[in-house]
Amino acid sequence: MTSEAIEIWVERYVHAWDSNDPAEIGVPFTEDALYYMTPYAEPWRGREQIVTGWLDRKDEPGDHDFRFEVLAVADRLGFVRGWTRYLSPPGEYANLCVIRLVLGGRCLTRPRAMGISGTGKWDEDDGLARHAMTKGNAMLDLSTAKDRHVDQRLRAEPIVWLATTRPDGSPHSIPVWFWWDGETVLIFSQPNAQKVRNLRHSPHAVLTLNTLDDGEDVVIIEGVAELLDEPTEELMLPAFGEKYAELFVRIGSSPAKMATEYSQPIRVRTRRFVAWHSE
Repeated sequence: MTSEAIEIWVERYVHAWDSNDPAEIGVPFTEDALYYMTPYAEPWRGREQIVTGWLDRKDEPGDHDFRFEVLAVADRLGFVRGWTRYLSPPGEYANLCVIRLVLGGRCLTRPRAMGISGTGKWDEDDGLARHAMTKGNAMLDLSTAKDRHVDQRLRAEPIVWLATTRPDGSPHSIPVWFWWDGETVLIFSQPNAQKVRNLRHSPHAVLTLNTLDDGEDVVIIEGVAELLDEPTEELMLPAFGEKYAELFVRIGSSPAKMATEYSQPIRVRTRRFVAWHSE
């Protein structure tokens, strides 16, 4: 198994957790999967029963924060510790999950979740998760020099390349201005732009900063984009205008003018960081 596979599975799980969509809940599990909510309880048997059991005790989207770490992997078993903080009513829970996988990254058995709480579910293909997850976002660890460097670049760089997929499956990539708030990337677009049409078809996106140091300084973000309903003028912070002040002058524009023309905000929630640089 690989760390990337575990991260992908957690992304699927968090997406299902946030949506409570029966189709999304069933995606991570095989048809004959076993799901143990507590160490010695009778498991939910099969995908259909897992979906039913999940919905019977579902959490409401937005009522919790979640983070995790992968403790170990061995053969096709993954060991994951998770923490959930509920907002209303307030409460904090921790659990340990053991996942048995099959080829293709679906869960065959989720044995004996140990600890307090029964909301964690996982699986897929290996390794150690590199970033904590909060509200479904991969988070930078600013206690490390590597992640601080990534954060600094995201705050300073004027351009990020946004890659999306056209409805016919062909790729589309374009440089855009952006705002990094420490957790998500905010982009403003003309409402009928190709990238918006692409995201209506598929929300998956990749963000890439220009490489530095002869290709030795790389920042790539895999994420899921959301087309926001809020108007641009409400989301465009004064700091965004300050970041691009010289460029606004150069192109004869202004934050107010941009807010009128680029009226479709896009928020990209980070799912995975791929980054390296020479110390």
